[in-house]
Amino acid sequence: MSTAGNLVVQGRGDGELWVYAADSGKVLKTIQTGSHIMAAPMTYAVDGVQYVAVQVGYGGTGIGVGAIPPTSAALKYENVNRIIAFRLDGGDVPKPRARKDKPFPQPPGSVASPAEIQAGETKFIEQCSRCHTLGPNITPDLRKMPPEVHSTFKDILLGGAFAPKGMESFEDILNDKDVENIHAYLIEQSWQGYRQQKASDAADLPKAGPRVNNVDPR
Repeated sequence: MSTAGNLVVQGRGDGELWVYAADSGKVLKTIQTGSHIMAAPMTYAVDGVQYVAVQVGYGGTGIGVGAIPPTSAALKYENVNRIIAFRLDGGDVPKPRARKDKPFPQPPGSVASPAEIQAGETKFIEQCSRCHTLGPNITPDLRKMPPEVHSTFKDILLGGAFAPKGMESFEDILNDKDVENIHAYLIEQSWQGYRQQKASDAADLPKAGPRVNNVDPR
């Protein structure tokens, strides 16, 4: 956004709002908001006081291109959608709470064959990956499904059990076997993440030091 007062204001995904001099490009100020900025800033005046406001929060078409990028503020802070307004004598911007990723719960067992898992991966990419990515995003990471979601997986995809939450039925696109294969693929991916998590937890445990015998040297 540019203003009549020779300013250019730009929001960035890392959470910073940048203010430049329009004629020289000189950086006049940067402000860390703690929120991913995708929308364009706007400006207005109230009683002669000028404000710059911007809607912040990761989302939009970005959810369909993969996990939240590593440079995004949404990986460091909770992805709170809000509008932030700035003025010349304004205070510090309150940041969202630090982001905490949910751990992998232990997945259920599976007897699916490699061919069924491969078929499930294909269907997941075709029909599910436009909204769900295997990694941090604003939609659930389906590798971290709790037991109650695993147990109702078929009813969610074909019966519309989560339709009130925005997850409509896919019964016109997927059949029972497709759903079984997708579920098998997600379980296999869940086990990979769970095992990596357990290995990482084990690596962080304190290691035993060398054994020292308590012997009087005299």
